Amino acid sequence: DGEIYEGDFTIYQNWVHIVTAGILTIYYDYPAFEVKDLLCNSYRIIPMYNEVSTISYELTRDSDITIDITDPDGNHFRTLVDDEFYSAGLYEAVWDGKDDNGKYVFTEGVYAVTVTAADPNHPDVYTVRVGSITVYR
Repeated sequence: DGEIYEGDFTIYQNWVHIVTAGILTIYYDYPAFEVKDLLCNSYRIIPMYNEVSTISYELTRDSDITIDITDPDGNHFRTLVDDEFYSAGLYEAVWDGKDDNGKYVFTEGVYAVTVTAADPNHPDVYTVRVGSITVYR
């Protein structure tokens, strides 16, 4: 936190410390933190059939999740989940082929799916997995 503290310190499990010339530096040893087994299925968008694509993933720890989709040109297309808390476990998100404004995909191609999992207590600690969905019209 940038503060200077004096005195005796006890370092508990999951903490690593280094003492150099009276200076104590503490590094937090985070347990494995990742998004595992990201799977995005391809689909052919036919609006009248209400087809969807399922995005499945596993979280190894409790996380704040964001799932974004970008179009084949790399532009933001849709946010499916926006910084929501999820416990460790298996999850699925469903994309209906629509953008943030409710309009269907109009460009064929590969859409990138980015799943970002952030530590709820340390938002600067996060992991990102990228998958893809091939869209056919």
